[in-house]
Amino acid sequence: MASHLLILAQAPAGPDSRFTLLLMFGLLAIMYLLVWRPQQKQMKEQQNMLSGLKKGDRVVTSGGLIGKVFVVADKVVTLELLGGTKAEVLKTAISSKMLAPDEAKSEGAQEKREEK
Repeated sequence: MASHLLILAQAPAGPDSRFTLLLMFGLLAIMYLLVWRPQQKQMKEQQNMLSGLKKGDRVVTSGGLIGKVFVVADKVVTLELLGGTKAEVLKTAISSKMLAPDEAKSEGAQEKREEK
């Protein structure tokens, strides 16, 4: 009786196992397209933004501080906060650049043109 179970356990793979394998590859492809690829794109955009920082840019840190870039070093950025206070933050703590009011107006106008 035990030899019959061993033979059944070693039976060749049928069409069900091929379908399961195909389904797994399909799920991996969907995960790649919906999760990994956009995340990599976002990380690349963040790196480009950090490498393009220059004096005078208005930025927001991950802690919520808003300031102007005063000095850009390798890993540290000195920000000038309200009232002339200067603070050093890690480059990686900068979450985004703020647009100047004139840039924001021109970008808003451009978005309206694209919608039409």
